[in-house]
Amino acid sequence: MKDYSNYYPSSKEFLCDSGDILFNIQQQNGLGEGFIATIDGISSNIIIQQSTNPYNESKEDRTLLCLNSTAIHRGSIVIYTEDSITKTHIVMTDIDTNGIYKSCKIQKCNNVLTFKSATGAIATYPCILVSDSYALSNLNESKYFITQDNKRTLYVPYNADTKELFLQERLMFNHEDLYKINSIDHDSYFCNFDGEISEGVLKIILESVVEIVGSDDKINNLAYNENSPEIIPIPTGKLIINGENTLMVGNINKAFTLAYDNGGVITDTFTFTIDDTNVAKIISTVGLTCYVNAIGSGQCKLTATDKVFNTITASIILTINESW
Repeated sequence: MKDYSNYYPSSKEFLCDSGDILFNIQQQNGLGEGFIATIDGISSNIIIQQSTNPYNESKEDRTLLCLNSTAIHRGSIVIYTEDSITKTHIVMTDIDTNGIYKSCKIQKCNNVLTFKSATGAIATYPCILVSDSYALSNLNESKYFITQDNKRTLYVPYNADTKELFLQERLMFNHEDLYKINSIDHDSYFCNFDGEISEGVLKIILESVVEIVGSDDKINNLAYNENSPEIIPIPTGKLIINGENTLMVGNINKAFTLAYDNGGVITDTFTFTIDDTNVAKIISTVGLTCYVNAIGSGQCKLTATDKVFNTITASIILTINESW
């Protein structure tokens, strides 16, 4: 039998084995670079490196680092809070790894894309709408250039809804600015295809168009398209959380459900949180319903938050009593 008593792991093996520990130390003590973010709706620890190279990157590019176990891909939506401001970014590059952590470039979203999906439902996604674009001058360098005054470049995550965008489709931004799609870049530089699964970022060139008075919907930020599917109306009611707001210590699996007060259909996905887990705790979530256990006496707030835009949409105050 071989004697391994004098074997010592290499520095690379040691770093890989200690990767999670090293990453978490840097994430928690990284001089303001560490954040708790949601990546495609899943909570993750990340590091954001703010420095960029002005010669070949947009000033809004950032480098994101995360653990190897983190699920992330080109086109992922990353949301985190910095200085009390919620920031939404799109992963713009492929994911690199050194065996310890993953890294990629992200860019801040500055607008929202609103359009009718193939089913007729209204779809909304965070996006980047800019007057500049970039192209590869060689395999190792990308350079930015300014597009024409009447054109814009749109970057949006590739998914089941956005893949249905079509040439000449009209889009509205900021409830007034109107454009049509001139070209859609499906090149593999932006989108990766694997059978039925696809991911990435669509690069779309837009050209400004005039308003169709009486047809373009400025209230809902929705441009008119002659051959688009029949629209499913946006519910106009208020989102509320239904459930018993006065509980007793020891109550378990009390259900709270997010709904429109007028019975409208909810199409987005949400997360539920409680601000004081010493009073009550969420045990599980199924769709638009969460189940809560009453832990101790006092009050706490149960909140429902939109997974994509990270915006609070409804809340309810729970009062927990020791006894009736």
